[in-house]
Amino acid sequence: MLDLRKCTKVLTLAILLINANFAFAQKKKNDKKDDTIREVVLVDDDEVYEVMEVVNVSDSYNRLSTDKINDDSNWVYNKYSSSDRKYGISKRGKMILPMLFHRQIYNNVSGDNAFCMGIGANYGLFNIDKENWEIPMMYASLKHLGNDIFLARAKSGYYGLINRANQVLIPFEWGEISRFEGIDNYYLIRDKKNSLRGVYSLLGNQFVVPCEYKSFSKLRNNNLYKVNNDKGYNLITIDNKTVLKNWYQELHTIRDSKNFIVKLNDKMGIIDENEKVIVPIEYQNIRSSRYNDGSYLAINKEGKYGCIKANGEVSLPFEYDFINTSYSNSLTSKQGDKCGMIQVNNGSPHEIVTCEYDAIIVDKESLLVKKNDKFGILDSYGKLIAPCVYESIEKIVFKNYSSNYIYIAKEDEKYTMLDKSSRKITAKDYDFITPIVSLDVRNSYYNTVRKCNFLLFKSKSKLGLLDMLGKEVLETKYDDITGEFNNMIIVKSKNKVGIYNLLTQKETTACIYDQIINDKTGNYGTIGTAIYKLNLNDNTKSVKI
Repeated sequence: MLDLRKCTKVLTLAILLINANFAFAQKKKNDKKDDTIREVVLVDDDEVYEVMEVVNVSDSYNRLSTDKINDDSNWVYNKYSSSDRKYGISKRGKMILPMLFHRQIYNNVSGDNAFCMGIGANYGLFNIDKENWEIPMMYASLKHLGNDIFLARAKSGYYGLINRANQVLIPFEWGEISRFEGIDNYYLIRDKKNSLRGVYSLLGNQFVVPCEYKSFSKLRNNNLYKVNNDKGYNLITIDNKTVLKNWYQELHTIRDSKNFIVKLNDKMGIIDENEKVIVPIEYQNIRSSRYNDGSYLAINKEGKYGCIKANGEVSLPFEYDFINTSYSNSLTSKQGDKCGMIQVNNGSPHEIVTCEYDAIIVDKESLLVKKNDKFGILDSYGKLIAPCVYESIEKIVFKNYSSNYIYIAKEDEKYTMLDKSSRKITAKDYDFITPIVSLDVRNSYYNTVRKCNFLLFKSKSKLGLLDMLGKEVLETKYDDITGEFNNMIIVKSKNKVGIYNLLTQKETTACIYDQIINDKTGNYGTIGTAIYKLNLNDNTKSVKI
């Protein structure tokens, strides 16, 4: 006789199978885009029964996409998700893993048949061929480092190394483990407690460099390593033998050279890897970054600025009282209280402007100079293109074109506009020229110049607008013009403001408001404490809010 309990379970399982298939058929009929994987699981004291609904991953009209793993298998994911995307795996048309996993697909394991995958902070190694977890999902993170060696982070937060069989190669005791550049089976390890670094040999099963250094890096041009501890900087070999007799306050590598810029007893110089002095350690400073010709800006023991190369050659005489360290190719220099210019990154550093000016203002393409309280303009080669005759010069950038700009220049109490070559572009001089505030240009910490589309001019009793080419585009009898956006001008009359449309040449908003505000959510006008949302095309449709 059949066991009644067994029969009941089999019957229940059959009913669930029929219901699952029927529900799936109905759902597919009504909504072909719903391809969710569903599981029905029966659990009793003795056995587990599982019913899985198979997803048709080949259906091109659903929301799923696939990436090929091999001839039999594919990654499956929701094509409409991009951030925090979850993956599953299908094999020969059947889902073997649901779309719940994050994946690591780089540095494939041997055989290209297993991947580091996880749900949340639970990672393991899944074998597609065997359809099992070679490394259980027991780690907070898991990354393949090559040679079937894995960096794993335990739930405690500490790192260790394991192999593909989940055997521990380096215990979970460390704050950081990474591959040692250029050498297999050696790993750079950071002690989590003291944040000190050392090097561990996996084959030797021991530290070849103990965790006693704050920093540790391999030099590209030889087999030495730059380290730092409480004594300073030095070079060591892989067996932790120091190369240099002295520990230096600073030790900077030099590209394509075996020389080093060093600092000892607060003085700087240049040595080679055998500690032979190339440049005497007597300089107040030598910058660690170089110019294109290999020159380094330096300050000698007398406090004079110049440039020197890694072989000790002086490429710019040490005769300046100051040279700035701007990222520009034109550096400001000083001799006494006079300023000049040094050109770098175009051959050896050389003087392009002698120290004859009271001040030089560098702004990318423009170089404004001051001499005897008058201003002029230099081009990027140091040639004077506008003589020092102006009482003031201000650079104004086109609102949407940062490479286009003009100058507002003042001479003999009159204002004019100059183009970037310092040619006058206004037909006449004005009593006053100033940029109109562009309300849709947001202020930026990095903006050193004003941006606009139009400039306000005043000439005797006339008030109007100039465009950025120096042409008059509006002459008006308004008392003032206070702002601009999208060819709309905020005008002022009898202490009230309105809006004038430059394109239609009409006042579209009467001068009845105390203030007009342009915002990405709309345009608003205030009258006392009342606020109105403005309709710029028809002022009768402006509403109080």
